[in-house]
Amino acid sequence: MDFVKYLEDINAQKKIDKACKKYKGKRIALYGAGSFADVLFSNYDLSGLNIVAVADKKFEESERKFHNVENCITPAELKTFDCDVILISNQKIMYFWDFLERSLLKGSKNQYVPVKPLLQFSYFEYFIMLMTHKI
Repeated sequence: MDFVKYLEDINAQKKIDKACKKYKGKRIALYGAGSFADVLFSNYDLSGLNIVAVADKKFEESERKFHNVENCITPAELKTFDCDVILISNQKIMYFWDFLERSLLKGSKNQYVPVKPLLQFSYFEYFIMLMTHKI
């Protein structure tokens, strides 16, 4: 999938700027350090977000480095990591939202930490993405 084109089509920077305003002063943990997140970090200004960690399964087996993020953690570490909100930085929003809220965080210290998508979509945008198999 061409994430660069996809993110241009949905006006990603505008959505990121909106997230910056909404989560100003919050300690943000991102969930997802794959190719989608890599394109976000490489092509968009995320400096308005106070990203304190990025969690991904790949950090269980590989070097814990992702762009300039200080804390690269495993998903299990999200259970106790000190953050105010967890934002999903993956295009498969619904899958990971469900996984985080119903499985991973359930019963943990961060069970009630809000889990939201980094890029908010209208129902119409989400429907179009589903119909065109972009997610």
